[in-house]
Amino acid sequence: MLHLLFYSFPLQLLIYHLKKSQVLILLWLVLLAIVTSYVGNGMGIPYLFLDAEYMGRVNFTSFFLVGAALGILSMSFHVTCYILIGHRFGFLASLRLPFTKFCVNNSVIPLFFTLIYLYHFITYQRQYGQGEIWFKVLGLLLGLAGMLVVFFIYFHYTNKDIFKHLAANVDKRLKRNKINRFLIMQRLANTQTNRIIVKSYFQLPFAFRRIRYDYAYNKEDILKIFDQNQLNALVIQAVSFAFLVVLGIFRDVEYMQIPAAASGMILISVLMMFSGALTYWFRGWTWTVLVIIVLILNSSLLRVGKEKPYNQAYGLNYNTKTAYTLERIRTLSNATNYLNDFGHGIQMLENWKAKFPQGKKPKMVFVCSSGGGQRASVWTLRVLQAIDSASKGEILKNTALMTGASGGMIGAAYFRELYLQKQQGKITNLQDRKYMDNIAKDRLNPLIFALLTGDLGFKFQQVSSGNKSYFKDRSYFFERKIIKDTENMLDKRLIDYQLPEQKAQIPMMIVSPCIINDGRKLLIASQPISYMTSSQNYEQQEVHTKVKGVEFRRFFEAQEADSLHFVTALRMNATFPYITPNVLLPSQPLMEVMDAGLLDNFGFDNAIRFLYVFREWISENTDGVIFISIRDTQKEEEPEHSERSFLSYAVSPIEDVVGNLTRIQNIRNENDLEYAQTWFKKKISVVEFQYFQYLQEDKNKKDIKPPSQPASLSWRLTAQEKEGLSQMIHCAFNKQSMEKLQKYLAE
Repeated sequence: MLHLLFYSFPLQLLIYHLKKSQVLILLWLVLLAIVTSYVGNGMGIPYLFLDAEYMGRVNFTSFFLVGAALGILSMSFHVTCYILIGHRFGFLASLRLPFTKFCVNNSVIPLFFTLIYLYHFITYQRQYGQGEIWFKVLGLLLGLAGMLVVFFIYFHYTNKDIFKHLAANVDKRLKRNKINRFLIMQRLANTQTNRIIVKSYFQLPFAFRRIRYDYAYNKEDILKIFDQNQLNALVIQAVSFAFLVVLGIFRDVEYMQIPAAASGMILISVLMMFSGALTYWFRGWTWTVLVIIVLILNSSLLRVGKEKPYNQAYGLNYNTKTAYTLERIRTLSNATNYLNDFGHGIQMLENWKAKFPQGKKPKMVFVCSSGGGQRASVWTLRVLQAIDSASKGEILKNTALMTGASGGMIGAAYFRELYLQKQQGKITNLQDRKYMDNIAKDRLNPLIFALLTGDLGFKFQQVSSGNKSYFKDRSYFFERKIIKDTENMLDKRLIDYQLPEQKAQIPMMIVSPCIINDGRKLLIASQPISYMTSSQNYEQQEVHTKVKGVEFRRFFEAQEADSLHFVTALRMNATFPYITPNVLLPSQPLMEVMDAGLLDNFGFDNAIRFLYVFREWISENTDGVIFISIRDTQKEEEPEHSERSFLSYAVSPIEDVVGNLTRIQNIRNENDLEYAQTWFKKKISVVEFQYFQYLQEDKNKKDIKPPSQPASLSWRLTAQEKEGLSQMIHCAFNKQSMEKLQKYLAE
């Protein structure tokens, strides 16, 4: 019995896959690592599979679509394997419905993945999900079963009807193709010398049958079977590819935006069959041919990128390019611009001062919000709502500047716009919970969906803005989703905020992504701010120092910088590796920018620089400054130490630098603040609001419990994560911070 089990068809197929089908196994392992949260957990990628969303809801329909995609993936695996190794099992030719029986026996890997996926999916939903879990499970299973039934019905009729009518014609065409015929004949010859021993096969329902090898068959019969299944494989591959193309073309139609998990599985299906086709045709030359294909695609994309780059900044004119040279950077950072902009800044500060009773010296507030994806967006907005409530709506009246990085700036920008609309009488309650719900809506699913259905190969769609056109990539969908989620409030240009900031109706905001080309900051603001680009003081005729930043509006004036979409500026400040791509700007050479967090994830650098430039005026006209630091991570943590494996030492230098980047910035910011106390004549106060992922409850039970599900660093939050962010403002540390802020404001 054990002998028959070992030489059973399912086990021998599994052994063969482990030995020869490493690429196919790797694709399954990637998915397995995602659904088990070993890969992408910090960015929330597993939630796309464990909490799949469609049309803004996680329900039966969303998981039905994921199940259907899993069915497509499973069948693609079977077709690819049959084409590659079906010839090694000659006994299949003697069986009725050979392909169906092959699929049944080849289901060990798809079945294993499905069971693991179900286990983690059910476990997650029981802990964190909302709604009836079994309806979601039913949706997943029905989608999977339904798609498999559709495929097996297709193969059933092709075996009986299409084979009889079409296989002969296909066979004739293939006979004329000498190369294809030679490959098949060669594989049949190899089968005779490299036969895999199989003594039994599994047959539904739940029975093993012995294999008889006393049947008679000829090579022509086997060739016809291969001809037929080549046709079937071509049909499935064409349908899957066409489906992805259709989704890509209509990806801005909400109904077509299937769950990212589903589109990801379909993409892997296409890759699986593509890799199978390469292996079938080129065998030992597969990797060489693949490298050549990649090189050809890379060179063609480079040519397109030079003419009109992808990942553009919407609103800018890409028909002209400005010179990006060291000489031009230095030329723009001159004494005339500095003094003019300094005077403009003083007038804005006078307008800020005019909001307060004459003779009173108010506290000036700087809001510095950290990066951190959706988590930072929601946390920043939640903190600002709480501070606004505690200060009776006065906190932004005192705020002169808002700066920071990534997601935190999106939350800050949304609250600033709400504050402006309240002054205009368009809204009444800044603390309305719906605003937090708006900024917390999922953006990862449309991002990944756009990436999988368009950005990986179908970069031909364009969108118009005025008389300019841009590529419709995933960045476009990211921006449109922010605008839609915020009820079109952020659908503005950079210049639209110039007048409200000048009048001090709202705080000035500086967005400062990092320029990859030379490491400088790209300083984006509605106001002229050349004084932020260099540390030199022209009034005292100090020695020229390195220009530390590039002023966006002056540098790209000929490219209509004022027309930049404001959400694009926020997106440039919030690039996320592999998710929201770096932006390429119209210069020669192309300027590439990425997340501001690379230089300063907390916004202190810009705020301290602003304080230094206007230190004399601020010292004379205020009663000191308050830095409000809104952090989406804990500032001080226990030192980490863990035993490292041999492989970890190979990557530890990179991991150590990246892992300690924010810690290094924390120390630098502390040093800058300490130094600022030596040149600023009034008191500098710092109030921190922190989101604790692992907060321990204190002994007196006065603290809130730690979040049941710490929020991930991604553009998607689960219901539990949103609630944890909402409640974190009530923890003991943040309560003390709120009391400290109220005390400083009242002094």
